[in-house]
Amino acid sequence: MTQEDRASIIDEYGELSEKVAAWKPTLCPYLQRFTELKLKILSWYELEPADQRFVAAGTRYKVAVKPRRRTRTVINVEKLVKLFGLAKIAKLWEPTLGLIEKEVPAADHDKYIKEERTGPRELDSPVRVIAEAP
Repeated sequence: MTQEDRASIIDEYGELSEKVAAWKPTLCPYLQRFTELKLKILSWYELEPADQRFVAAGTRYKVAVKPRRRTRTVINVEKLVKLFGLAKIAKLWEPTLGLIEKEVPAADHDKYIKEERTGPRELDSPVRVIAEAP
């Protein structure tokens, strides 16, 4: 895909973004194409570093691609069973992150909780580009 193709997609996304924002009824005729373009733009950054922010630029619009959202999951359940005891685990069934943070000293959180930027990226609202004077 050429840079011109990307610019065209970003510009169409920017135009549809304005139309989608202005549309009040529940059924928006632009929504399907708007969603397709959003997913295409996001796909360009799928393999980029999760904590980085990017700017996708067309000829008429720019749109910021936000870093991935943080997601947290419980890891090392066996150690948690030993730490809490089987009775407490059975009562809780699946320990919540809040419980682990409450019961485990902060210095040991990384032994039981993994936090990564693996959530989906989002696009900021497009910003219209002002053409430079010749």
